[in-house]
Amino acid sequence: MPVLVSLPNIVLCSIINGLRMVLSGRIKDLSMRISLFVLCLLVNLSSHLIAQDAPPVQEKPSPILSDLSAELIAMGQEDQKFRAILHEAMLKASSSPDAQPAAGLDELMTKQAEIDRKNLVRLEEIIQKHGWPGKKLVGEKGSVAAFLILQHSEQATQEKYLQLFKKAAQSGDARMADAAMLEDRVLMRQGKKQIYGTQLQSNGQSNGKLFLYPIEDEANVDARRESVGLPPIREYLKHFGMEYLPTRPVQP
Repeated sequence: MPVLVSLPNIVLCSIINGLRMVLSGRIKDLSMRISLFVLCLLVNLSSHLIAQDAPPVQEKPSPILSDLSAELIAMGQEDQKFRAILHEAMLKASSSPDAQPAAGLDELMTKQAEIDRKNLVRLEEIIQKHGWPGKKLVGEKGSVAAFLILQHSEQATQEKYLQLFKKAAQSGDARMADAAMLEDRVLMRQGKKQIYGTQLQSNGQSNGKLFLYPIEDEANVDARRESVGLPPIREYLKHFGMEYLPTRPVQP
């Protein structure tokens, strides 16, 4: 059974704030426009690659709470509702310093932001009542939809539920690879080194080129990746057209 995060849904990253900054003219430098777009896109590229590398999971025919599963799947569809259009707009805005926002984009951003807000409110209600809605409770599709909603939330929300999601993954109720990606993202947002090497960056100093965000204990990163079902970092970076160049240890 294919998981929800698939190639046609690669645009599920949280681009609304970045798009608003670009289209409002607050970011005029071309390299910064490209960098912002790439940063937004990378989140979903990582999700897609994790989905590709993970073994197929057999959906249980009758989740414990089938109505809740159906509700979460519908919420996941709403999560994607306007993101394809916004993705195309961001691509155009990133390609030219003179690009003008298409008509109606601000309205779409407002609508998507409201969908995200409502989705998160409902997800938190579900969590308060049932704990993390994992595979045993809502099935694979419902669980992935819940993860996507969390993935598109603000940093504070991700920090709030990171440990809960990690516990679900450790018990087999969510994918360890997803937990690893979420943990890396939270660490990166906190300005700390990542653990599993799932996060890439691009900024003005790199002229729009991707680089691997710094990794804690990089020499052992592949062992950690293997432990959560991720491919070797060298293979992972090939998907982005990058060659893995290990960071040289600082000489005393």
